[in-house]
Amino acid sequence: MNFRQLAKKIALLLRAEKAEKIVILDVRKLTFLTDYFFLANATSSLHLTTLRETLNENLSKENISPLREDGVSSSSWQVLDYGGLIVHLFLPEIRNFYNLEKFWKGAKMVSWETTQKRIKKRQIAKKKTIRKYSREK
Repeated sequence: MNFRQLAKKIALLLRAEKAEKIVILDVRKLTFLTDYFFLANATSSLHLTTLRETLNENLSKENISPLREDGVSSSSWQVLDYGGLIVHLFLPEIRNFYNLEKFWKGAKMVSWETTQKRIKKRQIAKKKTIRKYSREK
C-alpha cells in the first residue's frame, strides 16, 4: 500500500470514529520530510486518545505501525509518523492556533471522500430500487 492509499484508508477509518475536519495534504514538492500530512480534529481529549488507539489497533492488524509517535494521551496534539505519511490529530483550538494548512499552503489537497460518497450513492440507489420494487408488488 502506498502512502496516499494509507492516508485515504485512515481518513475513512477515523471518519467512522467521528473525527472532524479531515484533510490530506500532498507535500512532496514542498519538503523532503514526508510525502503526505493527514490532519484531523477530535472533539475532546478522550476522543483524541480513542482516535489514536483505533488507528493503531486497526493498522496493526495489517502489520502497519508508526515509526514514531509523539504526544501523550493527555496531549492536545498527537502525531504518528509512518515515514511517507505523518498523521496529526488535534483538539480544534490547537489546530486553529498552529494552522498547518496555512503553513503548508502550497500543498495540494488530496480528495478522500470520493470513495465514501460512491458507497453512500450506491446505498441510496439500492434503497430506492428496493422501495420501487416493493411498491410494484
